[in-house]
Amino acid sequence: MIHAQESYTRFTNEQLRIFMPSQSRIVKSLSGSWERSDDDGSSWEQILLPMSESRPGKVRFRRSIKIDKQLLYSHTWSLFSLGTNEDIELYLNGKYVGRYFAGMAPFSIRLPESKLQPGINLIEMQITPPPAHASRHIFAQRSYSGIVREMMLIGAQHVSLEDVQIKSFFNEQLTACQLTSQLTIRSSAIERLGGEDMYGELSLKKLSFSVDATLQKYGTGEVVASGAEKTITIERDRTVNTNLDLRITNPALWSPSIPNLYELTIRISYNGNVIDDYTVPVGLYKAKSMLVNGAPTLSLNNEPFTIKAVDYYEHAHQLGQTMTAQQIQRDILSLKTLGVNAVRIRSGNPHPYFVHQCNVNGIFILSDLPVYDYPSSLLDEDDFLVRISNLAMRMANAYDRQPSILGYGLSDGLQESSKHSKAYFQKMGSFFRLAGTKLLYKSVRFGTKSVDLQYTDFLIGRSSTRWETGDIQKKEILRMKRLAGSTPLIIHLGKPVQPNNLNGFSDPLSVESQAQYIRDGYRTVQQCGIGGIIVWSFNDFITARAITITDPEDQHISTTGLTDLTRQPRLSYTMLKALLNDEKEPLLRSGITNSDTPLIFILLSFSLGIAFFVLISKYRRMREYMLRALIRPYNFYSDIRDQRLLSLSQTLSVGLLSSATLAIVVSTMLFVFRSSFGTEYLYMILLPTGWLRSLLNEITWTPELGFFFFSLIGIGMHALVAGIILFAAFITGTRLYFIDAFTISVWSALPFLLLLPIALALFKVLSATGSAMWLILLMYSLFIWYYGRMLKSTSVVFDVPSIYVYASGSGFLILISGIFLTYYSSKVSLFSYLYYYFSTFS
Repeated sequence: MIHAQESYTRFTNEQLRIFMPSQSRIVKSLSGSWERSDDDGSSWEQILLPMSESRPGKVRFRRSIKIDKQLLYSHTWSLFSLGTNEDIELYLNGKYVGRYFAGMAPFSIRLPESKLQPGINLIEMQITPPPAHASRHIFAQRSYSGIVREMMLIGAQHVSLEDVQIKSFFNEQLTACQLTSQLTIRSSAIERLGGEDMYGELSLKKLSFSVDATLQKYGTGEVVASGAEKTITIERDRTVNTNLDLRITNPALWSPSIPNLYELTIRISYNGNVIDDYTVPVGLYKAKSMLVNGAPTLSLNNEPFTIKAVDYYEHAHQLGQTMTAQQIQRDILSLKTLGVNAVRIRSGNPHPYFVHQCNVNGIFILSDLPVYDYPSSLLDEDDFLVRISNLAMRMANAYDRQPSILGYGLSDGLQESSKHSKAYFQKMGSFFRLAGTKLLYKSVRFGTKSVDLQYTDFLIGRSSTRWETGDIQKKEILRMKRLAGSTPLIIHLGKPVQPNNLNGFSDPLSVESQAQYIRDGYRTVQQCGIGGIIVWSFNDFITARAITITDPEDQHISTTGLTDLTRQPRLSYTMLKALLNDEKEPLLRSGITNSDTPLIFILLSFSLGIAFFVLISKYRRMREYMLRALIRPYNFYSDIRDQRLLSLSQTLSVGLLSSATLAIVVSTMLFVFRSSFGTEYLYMILLPTGWLRSLLNEITWTPELGFFFFSLIGIGMHALVAGIILFAAFITGTRLYFIDAFTISVWSALPFLLLLPIALALFKVLSATGSAMWLILLMYSLFIWYYGRMLKSTSVVFDVPSIYVYASGSGFLILISGIFLTYYSSKVSLFSYLYYYFSTFS
């Protein structure tokens, strides 16, 4: 699937200059016509880039660029990407250049002059999508591959600024600030500067350059401070690091309410002429966590600061993650209207234009590393650590100088007490402390017993609908607050809905219920004196795998948003806007929800009960067969061995009855827990994608379909077991017919009929207890009973000692189970995820 490029509006030249803010550099947009191949270059098709592509596997893109001879030698050329997912393998004129980790962050690749030629050059790149584990958590946003954002061709002089990082140091009253700019300057063919020796021999001589900096007010150009000019000496193909300091008196501080913004312009001059310049935004503020009257609080500019945030997912209708400038501007307007002062980016690095708009309009950004609900035992695997380390480096390098970035999120939902988790926090926390200047935070689940706070400036407590709003939620928030100690706590809450469900808030999946949940949760957070709230989420988005929890029309849409995919607001948007801005709250309708057992379960249970009663009361032989099969199985199966066959109709009746009983029990269990996050997590582990997952979603929400499906599965399993028994008979030379083998399996399954009286009340029992563990253990016990009976009957029919059949049957079951578990473990790390499930969700 490729999201339509025709509806994409390209960024203007003026907007592109926001990403490459330099008057001396050549900036050419590479948006537009490219060629694409998904068969390793065997065939190509014309496409328009950028675009969001969800096809699996590697994809190649190519296009031609033209660089005149004079510009080729007078400038150093590079590719600048605003966001490519995820690895790039670059070829230039058919020659391999290198492999680069992109990670959806802005970064550049210098094009080697030795592989460029005057005139037409062919750029070809192979894009490798993120690994499967990157989106292996429920509600993971779909990870689009390819050239998702704009890409540009940049030409710079042979000495240019490669990187700028900024640190600010305030006095205690915030009336004076020292601004330190850490500059990385890189050179190439410096002998060509000034047009001299443009096409001559290489030179290793050193040249001197002057570097200066000017701080101006954003929008007006008024100069606020200028630094002393510094001289650097550099030779060909070298990198020099240097610092420039500026002092500002009575700085205009940046905050969401008053986003005072400056621009810092760095210039590099040679022989009195500016050969390179670069401008970065500067917002001066001081954010930290502190104690105010003994209470842990986030502080902004020496004043308590309460976070009012929403999760934000970059997704545009029909465009995927390929966001237009217009869509970002509309989202910023909607966020400011809503009244939030921060957004949390939980999936990938934010679009640079979105960051720019947050800088200008006063919205903080919390940017997460994508480590969500990840088993601790997998945290020290090389492929995971290398990828996350690369993402952290890209994040710090690209975003740390941006004023709107408030903090980096280390993780969400890890097992805090694990030694692997502690080692991960040590590694990532120490990196960001050295490479960045922003606050650090992480998110933990409600119910967490311990928290490692070593690299945590503030903590996010993730609630769920398991903790009902009111006293239950309040009690857990206060416990989490005590657990956080002197670290400020922020509460994260939200819930998915059925978009067309207008049944009132008594229906937990209605739009009114979402609004009520946010309202009550917000009030509880205020009562507990917490440092803020983050609502999940601002907008709906496309998920990496099917979602069962809300039975959506499109199973790949997460309907957790205050707005839908097209940004149409829901009632919850109006509610949160009223809460954040002290406006009149919208009225909510209660509605009526029927919590009684669904009629289909009553009808099916009664029908099965009546069928069973008729069979044992009307047909004496059937009653006798059942008693003999249960009480005296040896004699019963001896009849089969001696070819005294049972009636096929009786065997089919018992087979259908036992299969239908299991079907209604399984269908009831799935239906009761259809909206459980734990069930969703198990589905993700066992059936992450494919038509089986879609089918499972359908039968979960449609009990009639589930009953029919699992009944067929039951009969099919009897036939499969009969086939295995028949194969064993062939191997051992035992004379046996298929109907005999089928009879063995069916009549061995009589214990499953014990579930029949349970089925009638099962919906009520499961709804009241909220747990199916007892039922799973019961069904497992019945299966062991069935399997033992089946092996015993096989030994009777085969006329061999039972110990041999038990040994071979047990070995066969262990072998099949081992193959299944080994396969799933290799594919999805089954045991690690199951351990995580039982230690968190359960």
